[in-house]
Amino acid sequence: MTLNQFTNQLGYFQANLETQLDVTPTVQNVFEDLRITWTDQPEYQYNTRLGSRGEVLFDLKGVWKIDLVGTWQGATNDNLVLRARIGQGASYNEYPPVKWNGRGGNNWAISYSLIANISGEDNLLFQLKNEDDTAQSSMMLGIVTAVKIY
Repeated sequence: MTLNQFTNQLGYFQANLETQLDVTPTVQNVFEDLRITWTDQPEYQYNTRLGSRGEVLFDLKGVWKIDLVGTWQGATNDNLVLRARIGQGASYNEYPPVKWNGRGGNNWAISYSLIANISGEDNLLFQLKNEDDTAQSSMMLGIVTAVKIY
């Protein structure tokens, strides 16, 4: 089908957290890449792929709606910060973070959502920062989705 201003190529991605993600930051107050083990569900991936380091790979440029929802535990009374990075090679855009306090080591449901302009074969990865120390934090359950909206 020939593309024109009235046609929009479809793209979507969904994956669930396959195994618990345990994160122990090596440096306090520095963002570190999360190497998340997502389930590879090709039936929920169209014009997207799952990368070898847990990143989402986009095959189409356009405007995408991206969501990550996770249940975090640990890092008692620490301020944790989660953000997304999108790009390729040495060129990445860093998106505004979401911050929470792991008070009491309880479970915390954290939602991270953004609309991003993907410029071709970009990849998406998430980063976590512990602002207080290097204590371990864990994502117990999680899901990531991306839908091309334009």
